[in-house]
Amino acid sequence: MENQFIYSKMDGMSIEMQSQQEKNMTLLRGKALLNEEEKRLMFVQNTPRGARSTEVGRSAHSRIVRRPDGLYTLTFRFSANEKFLKESLLSEIREVVKLAKDDNEVQKRAKKGGEE
Repeated sequence: MENQFIYSKMDGMSIEMQSQQEKNMTLLRGKALLNEEEKRLMFVQNTPRGARSTEVGRSAHSRIVRRPDGLYTLTFRFSANEKFLKESLLSEIREVVKLAKDDNEVQKRAKKGGEE
């Protein structure tokens, strides 16, 4: 089944915009509300996103991420049939813990430097 679009032209429309802050020719995320009876289109910007998670590192089987609350999450993916699985995962967990500790130190130094 093909998508069928019906196009209609509207003239003499009034356009309003509600944004969170002053924007000048930048990409905004939001929704457009069309009122055909009043010939009005209103764009309402979404609230800005909060802090986001940041990837700290990867290994052959894992990915480590620092969350906005400062905690870390670790995702492992592997096949139970891999050769030397136990040894490689143990080695990788050591590597990942070192990455997390190093990242934590960098975050502490950055926070301390920002306070001064």
